[in-house]
Amino acid sequence: MSDSSFPSRGPQRDYEALLATRSPELRKSHGVYYTPEPVVSYMIRSVESLLQTHLSLHDGFRDLSVNVVDPACGTGVFLSFLLQHIRRDFLQHNDSCGWQRFVSSRLSSLLMGLELLEEPMGITKQILASQVRGDDLPEAVRDKWSYLDDLSFPYLQQCNALEQTNWGEHLTPESTLVIVGNPPYLGHSGNKGAWIDGLLKGELPDGSLVGSYYELDGEPLGERNVKWLQDDYVKFVRLSQWWIQQRKQGILAFVCNNGFLDNPTFRGMRQQLMQTFHSIYLLNLHGNIRKREQTPEGTRDENIFAISQGVVIMLAVKRPEHSSRCQLYSADMWGLRKKKLSSLEALELTSTPWRELSSVAPFYFFVPHSTEYLDRYERGWKVTDIFPIHSVGVATARDRLTIHWTPEEVREVTQRLVGMPVEEAREHFHLGNDVRDWKVAWAQDDLRRSGCKEELIQPILYRPMDLRYTYYTGNTRGFHCMPRPEV
Repeated sequence: MSDSSFPSRGPQRDYEALLATRSPELRKSHGVYYTPEPVVSYMIRSVESLLQTHLSLHDGFRDLSVNVVDPACGTGVFLSFLLQHIRRDFLQHNDSCGWQRFVSSRLSSLLMGLELLEEPMGITKQILASQVRGDDLPEAVRDKWSYLDDLSFPYLQQCNALEQTNWGEHLTPESTLVIVGNPPYLGHSGNKGAWIDGLLKGELPDGSLVGSYYELDGEPLGERNVKWLQDDYVKFVRLSQWWIQQRKQGILAFVCNNGFLDNPTFRGMRQQLMQTFHSIYLLNLHGNIRKREQTPEGTRDENIFAISQGVVIMLAVKRPEHSSRCQLYSADMWGLRKKKLSSLEALELTSTPWRELSSVAPFYFFVPHSTEYLDRYERGWKVTDIFPIHSVGVATARDRLTIHWTPEEVREVTQRLVGMPVEEAREHFHLGNDVRDWKVAWAQDDLRRSGCKEELIQPILYRPMDLRYTYYTGNTRGFHCMPRPEV
């Protein structure tokens, strides 16, 4: 499928480029990253295949029971390609009358998009209206195929889907709900409303109980740090899963941060997804810059987005029948960005080299994982049993300031730091900007409260066999960012 088969994306690309230049922080905080066309194409074509094969809806998206929702639609790339995909069927059959009937009677109820920002929502409406008018068609066929009626899109709404809990109330329980898109990835989420937080943790504000991502087999995860479960993309997955659970059948199709596939913190999330969906397909596109991923052959692996997190395409199907076992399928795509996008453009769901996964307790991995010696492994001691009190250790946030070779160096640094104004100390010690858990003023206050006592200059194993010295008060955020006094 060539790029010419996609609708014009000028305003969409322009908006992302504008944010990248003028408001990079807004772009990052709202996850405004343009989804490449081959990714969108692969996902839309795959969803239609799943509608036809797994849910027996032979008309695919044109089936009257289907409703398509993008809960973080941005500039509408998924919705606009879906509209183009449907129109292509009418074009191939030279059925202009059928297209006009579809637009007038079905289109407004088929597509639903939610978006927090006003400008992207305006672009979405502009693009969809342009396609309905046939602006992107050759002039020779435009008049025959365009539909110039005053068409509105009542279910395109500017709102926060994680806060507006009633956005799907017009959908009937009998509808086939397809939720598709590329939700934002943001570890320090600003979406902390009671409703979405309760949904994640298994209890809604009205007291009703639902599945919890913070539990495994009904018991708490027991993780010291579960902050990554608060990432925005996790909340959008949980919200979408919940809406599909309310119906007899549906499909979830998201581009996600691929960290949830094997990180132990997400094992409750993985178990919950397996309990809702009957089939889950995971196309891991890799590209994690922080892990410096390489292909199996040892060559360079690139991300399809300009971000550091690796990504995965997740396609999850809920069928009407009850089943005790979720079928999991995984595939990997490695290499340069251009190669990945070219492969996605050529692939169909059925031609993707899937392999079935066996995901078992206690981790429920969503990646290929050998279980041959699992029974023998489980007979051993757990590290958490050997070390009942544990953590990642002292976190300084500023090693050059806090860790030194001799007690004399520690004494000199602490005495000079405590006597300087904040900005002078920042410049003198090259401390940079304050961060959430460490500030120059906090470090100085910690030293003043402790009295800069000689006995608080302590040896510290900076690394194994690497003995150095620091000033340790044991307070919760001061000279050290995380002193871990319990350990």
